Amino acid sequence: MESYRQQQHLRWPSDDQLEPKKSLPAISSGFSSLSPGSKPFHSSFVDVSTIHGNVSDRAKRFVVDFLEHHYYRDANEETFGLDVGRRLRLISMNVWDASSRGVSNGSHARIPGRATEAQTVFEITVTQDMCNQFDTLDGSCACYIVDP
Repeated sequence: MESYRQQQHLRWPSDDQLEPKKSLPAISSGFSSLSPGSKPFHSSFVDVSTIHGNVSDRAKRFVVDFLEHHYYRDANEETFGLDVGRRLRLISMNVWDASSRGVSNGSHARIPGRATEAQTVFEITVTQDMCNQFDTLDGSCACYIVDP
C-alpha cells in the first residue's frame, strides 16, 4: 500500500489580501493549453458583476476570459460540442478555504477537515440538439457539460 502523501492545495485569496509580489498570473502563464505568445483576451461578452459568489470581479474576469478564449477566440468551428459550450453561462463562483469550517451559505456547507474548495455554477437550457431518442439530455452531452 502506498503511503499517504499530503497534497498541496492552491488558494485563491481575495484580491484585497494579495501581496504585491503575489499577483494573479497572466492568463497565458497559468494554462499550458494557451498558445505561447497569445495575448490576454478581455471579453466584453459578460459583465462579471452579474456573476454571484464570494470571489472578486477580477477573479471572475480571469475565469470568464479563459473560457471565452477556448469557446470563441481560438475555437475551431468544427470542434466537438463547441455550440453547446458557448451556451453555458457562469452564474456563480465561490472559494472556501480550510479556515471557514462549518460555514454555510445556504447551498453549500463546509465539511470540517477538508482542504480549500472551489465551486462554479453554470446555467444552460437543454435543447433538442442535446437530447437522445427519448427526448432527455444525452449522457455524453451531460458529461461534456460537467467536464470543462
